[in-house]
Amino acid sequence: MQVNFTVFKPEKILKLVFTGVFDINKYEHIYQQIINHPEFITGMNLIWDTRQMEIHDISPELLQKIGQIGEKYGKKRGAGKTAFVVGTDLHFGSARMFNSLYQDRLPFSLMIFRDINTAEEWITADFHDQT
Repeated sequence: MQVNFTVFKPEKILKLVFTGVFDINKYEHIYQQIINHPEFITGMNLIWDTRQMEIHDISPELLQKIGQIGEKYGKKRGAGKTAFVVGTDLHFGSARMFNSLYQDRLPFSLMIFRDINTAEEWITADFHDQT
C-alpha cells in the first residue's frame, strides 16, 4: 500500500492517491503521515482516491478498525471535508456503510464518490463560493 500526496495550496486541499493492496497495519502509519505532512493544516479538505488500490476481506471488524483510527486522530484531523473516491460497487457500498456508522463520531464531513471529477467539485465548492 503506497500513497502519493499532492497539495493544492490556494484551495487548502490535500489529495491522496493510493495504490497497491490495502493493509490495515500500514493504514495508521499513513494516517500519521497525512496529519504530520508539512503542508497539512488541521481542518483542511482531503481527497482520498482509492480507485487504484485493492481492498480484500472487507468486514465489519476492518471498518471498525478504520473508524477507531479516525477517532484517535480526529482532533488533529479537525473539521473539514473528505471526499473518498472508490472504484468498485463493493467498495462504494462498504464506504457508505462506514460513513453511516461513523458520521456522528468523526469531526469531518465524509462523502463517497465513484467519480473523481464529482468529488473534486464537491470538495472545492466552498472555495469557489468564496472567490
